[in-house]
Formats: sequence, C-alpha cells, structure tokens
Amino acid sequence: MKTRWPTSAMALLLGASLCSTRVVAQPHDDRHDQHRDDHRDDHRDDHRDDHRPAPDPAFEQKMRDRVKDQWKQDWDRRKNARKDIKAWHESRDQRAEADRKSIRETWGDLTNRPEALGELALHAQRIASLDRILDIAEDSNNTAMATHAQTVIDAENARHARAMAEIQAGAR
Repeated sequence: MKTRWPTSAMALLLGASLCSTRVVAQPHDDRHDQHRDDHRDDHRDDHRDDHRPAPDPAFEQKMRDRVKDQWKQDWDRRKNARKDIKAWHESRDQRAEADRKSIRETWGDLTNRPEALGELALHAQRIASLDRILDIAEDSNNTAMATHAQTVIDAENARHARAMAEIQAGAR
C-alpha cells in the first residue's frame, strides 16, 4: 500500500507534464498576429496632423547657435563658481534668477505657452544631469567621459532648439 502512492503520484505528474508540453509545443498560428499588425498599420497615421507648419530653418539654426553659446557662457561661469562650494550653494537663488532672465530674453513670449514650459523644464533637467556628469568627469580627469558628456550636451542643445522652433512655428 505504501509503494502505490509514490508510483501513482509519479504517473500523475508525468501525465500532466506530457499534456502540458503537447499544448505548448503546438505550432503557432500567425494569421491572427498578422491581421492585428495589418490593422494597426492601417490606422497608424490617422491621428497625425499633416497640416502643421514647419519650423523656420533659419530660426532653428539661430536658436541652436544661441543655446550653444549660452551653455558655454553658463559653463564657464559654473566652472569658476564651483571652486568655492560654500559660495556656490549660497548663490543658488541669484543663479536661478539670472537663468530665468536669460530664458525670457532668449525665448520671449514663447515662455508663456504650456508646451514651451514643458520643453524648458525637460531641457533644464537633462542639462543639469549632464552638467553634473561633466563636473564629475573633469574632477576625476576622465577625458573619455568628459568628451562623451560634451557630445550628449551638444545633441541635447540641438534637440532643444529644434523643439522650441517647432513650438514657435505652432507645430507642437
């Protein structure tokens, strides 16, 4: 009697595993997936607005150059100010006000639009992170990381100028 229970249990487990592998091993019918993908492709562009005005390339280039120059000036100021950590922390409010003034001068009335404020906040967060990475790279004399961070900063500044040009043109 005692030997029947383990034998029955093993037979039951073996049967269950064979049944489950037969279900799993069945060939997959791709017709349903293909139909779903076709349906998704049919409606992919339905919600896009093809009548959006394109941003002015001259304005975009002007803003790209301006953002890049502004970042370089801010970076030089930041590099010198970081030498005295206590003064750096105490001047935070003054730096924030100067940054706000600079943004208003650069973008003008565009800063009143919600989509522009969202883009400015996103850009500020990204640049703050990248500046910190660049700080660490320079403090540790890691030229490879500093070079990469600078490349990413340049790309972010170009992306930001393009996004703001689209907002200015009414494309967003």
